[in-house]
Amino acid sequence: MIVSYITGGLGNQLAMYAFGRAYAEKYGVEHFVDNASYVGYALHKYVLDRMAVAPNVITRDQLEAADIRNVLQEKRLRYNESIWNAGLDHLYISMYASDYRYSKPIIGKLREELSPMVPMTGEFKELYEEMRDGETVSMHVRLQDYLRNPHCLNLPITYYRDAVQVIANGASDLRVYLFTDEPDAVIKHGFNPGYPFTIISNGPERNLEDMSLMSACKHHIVANSSYSFWGAWLDGKGGGITVVPDLFHRPDGKQLADTYGEVVQPTYPDDWNVVKVRCPQSQT
Repeated sequence: MIVSYITGGLGNQLAMYAFGRAYAEKYGVEHFVDNASYVGYALHKYVLDRMAVAPNVITRDQLEAADIRNVLQEKRLRYNESIWNAGLDHLYISMYASDYRYSKPIIGKLREELSPMVPMTGEFKELYEEMRDGETVSMHVRLQDYLRNPHCLNLPITYYRDAVQVIANGASDLRVYLFTDEPDAVIKHGFNPGYPFTIISNGPERNLEDMSLMSACKHHIVANSSYSFWGAWLDGKGGGITVVPDLFHRPDGKQLADTYGEVVQPTYPDDWNVVKVRCPQSQT
């Protein structure tokens, strides 16, 4: 038995679930998720039960009765290849497992099971089909907590303009769909990536729908967010261009340094395009 501890928003939930499931499949054992962290927690909701194939949730009684002998915790953010060879059963996993290589072994299956992750009806179905046609670009602009949390890196407009140009160099007639958690701020501050765009923001209650729409686009501009990373990673159509920032975290991020001993920037799939973030001096 493998049990994955699940916490955080949708991107984190997918990463934590995917690694545990990949590990369980490697060794041919059952996989369960522990979602007890969401009891009385208002910031995020557990939403994996709305996926096309919902995980098996372990109850408190089942967990107490389970023969858990090993705990796998994340002591560093660096990818650890040796974890795969540990061969541990009766295992409880408490890892964000954000590196794409933790989910890579089963990404094909995840794409089949999670796309679309929720039934598309009405306006969502129309938009989903629209985004699957032509040179469509999903662009993720995360503002909410990144504007308020001094530990977070707020990507500058220059990143988005540079990212659009990378895609424009390989495709024409782009249609940009901007996914954001703060549409009013985007409008108020005159955010302009250099191309006309349509804002998509259906709120946290529809985050699965929005991620499905994001994955439907041909090209992707990923923010420093696990949410848009998974929006692009779950797109298995091929033929598109995915652009990512070279910085996910503030290089001077004290919170990560204190927790993990270092600040590690992410590694991406080989066919993704990494753009150097031209940060304001105060964030470098």
